[in-house]
Amino acid sequence: MSDSSITRIIRWNLGLIIAIGLYGLFTDEPYWRDTGHGPWLYDYLFWLGLVFNGPSGFAADYFSWLAVDNVEARFVLQYVLWCFLLWLQWKGYHRLAQWCRGGRARQRVLHSAALLLTLAGAAAAYQAWAFGHRPSVMFIDKYFWFVRVAGISCAGAVLLAYIYFANPRPRAC
Repeated sequence: MSDSSITRIIRWNLGLIIAIGLYGLFTDEPYWRDTGHGPWLYDYLFWLGLVFNGPSGFAADYFSWLAVDNVEARFVLQYVLWCFLLWLQWKGYHRLAQWCRGGRARQRVLHSAALLLTLAGAAAAYQAWAFGHRPSVMFIDKYFWFVRVAGISCAGAVLLAYIYFANPRPRAC
């Protein structure tokens, strides 16, 4: 894939994240996230964003918790950080795809690392579910980190998919 292709992927993901953030602001998600609620449309859209952009989404959410106590300011900061870190995440994926063109040994190393990332993320998501889930009507709240950690486990699969499409195979005659 060329640099214009990665730029297009970043723009599409930025559009997705900005749309989710604006929808969250319009539906008063910072308040609901702080008090707890059942899954609504925002939550499903947020989870979709995490599937494609798990590492940057997790880091942005974590850093926003460290930086600000106000729930509205934390929500806005989370999405600003997510947009910035998303660019770094996809540029990193692109660099890894270029690095993989160096031969089969590099591909095996990257496939192994992606598998380990997926397994480690899945194990961490299970632990986050075991410690953070409290069965009730309002189970999505400020302690519900399961989906954020699960987004990291999706990063391995997203990375492999990107590398597969970024490094086209020679066509058979």
